[in-house]
Amino acid sequence: MHRKAEILTPRVEGKPTICVTAVDVFGFESVAEQGLATVSVVCEPDENLSFHVNSQLKHYILQDYLSAWLPIMGSFADTLTYVDCFAGTGICDFNGTLADGSPLVALRTINRFLREAPPTVRRPSKVNVVFVEVKPERHGQLEAAIHKFAEAEQLDNRISCSVLRDDAQSALSQILPQTSPTAPAFYFIDPNYRLPDMKLMRQLISRKKTEVFANFMFYEIVRNMANPLDNENMIALFGDDQYQTIDFGAGSDHYAWSKVIDFYAMRTGAQYYIPFQVCFGPDENARLQGRIKYALIHLSNHFTAFDKMLTAMHKNSEPGNSLRVSLGPTLFPTLDDNELTNRVETKYQRTGIRIPFDVLRKENWRFYASEKSWRHCLKDLMKKKLVQFHPVSSKRHGAVSGDDIVEFLKE
Repeated sequence: MHRKAEILTPRVEGKPTICVTAVDVFGFESVAEQGLATVSVVCEPDENLSFHVNSQLKHYILQDYLSAWLPIMGSFADTLTYVDCFAGTGICDFNGTLADGSPLVALRTINRFLREAPPTVRRPSKVNVVFVEVKPERHGQLEAAIHKFAEAEQLDNRISCSVLRDDAQSALSQILPQTSPTAPAFYFIDPNYRLPDMKLMRQLISRKKTEVFANFMFYEIVRNMANPLDNENMIALFGDDQYQTIDFGAGSDHYAWSKVIDFYAMRTGAQYYIPFQVCFGPDENARLQGRIKYALIHLSNHFTAFDKMLTAMHKNSEPGNSLRVSLGPTLFPTLDDNELTNRVETKYQRTGIRIPFDVLRKENWRFYASEKSWRHCLKDLMKKKLVQFHPVSSKRHGAVSGDDIVEFLKE
């Protein structure tokens, strides 16, 4: 892991402490030498450790994904666009201890890619970075944070940074006509309650090189889906009133979270989506502990984008990761390697199908299995003499990747 967040022995009686160490995406080993922050957080009685840790979790996924997105998109595009629709102040204040908010996490990642990537890596000639914040006081603080960051970090001159004082809905309506529909763009949408209207989300996703990383506030949304007073909001969120006719039930008056997420994500028109669930932590609400609080959803139209985000999410939800304070931020559905092997065996055994490794993963994207898990699965099937590999991309015997052919033996 390139960072850690651990619950430490409390330094203040009755107040849990968290230490978050951020490590640079280009692999610098010395935190002190690179000026990166080690943040010790003392939670006040009215605050939640889970809330702080989950905020960091979002930022880690964002940083990891942007670190992959930038060199891929920069390899062919001259202009990239990054938009944070609910930017806040740019700083996370954990009881007086400051840490980078999502704007600075993104800006730092973009800046270091442009300034420090190896010479062999092609970089875009321009990266448009747009931060949106509607509240005047927060907008002013955000501008100050960006200005301070630009001076301290020597902002690369290929970055064009704008800070808009507007709501996300209005800002996106203005940004879309000003950006090329064919240029790569990444939108981070992390609201306190509701995402922008479905009509606008569909416009974003209709652009083939546009991706959205959004916070779907599951608990707040489902508790209001049956409330007539909130019909207008729900219709805007889902696009129409069809949600009122769908059975989202999971028994015992609960909503099946996978049904709700599937319904929402499919209506955006995205070809691929990944939901990452975050539950209420033990320190947030005893009655709701372990239930879904929100889902981080990545929406895209390209398998490479899906695959890279899947890697970032798996990296931040692996067993033993100390960020799992909220009793299970996990991918949905969670497949262990044995279950994946069983599903693939059931679907393909004795079919005689020959298929490239990456195409196999692409056709079965709803398994949400990492590339590592797929390799483990296929090697298990090879031991059972159900699968044979034919190298195309790989040079090492028994390896499988890329265009290597996976043959499911008939006999």
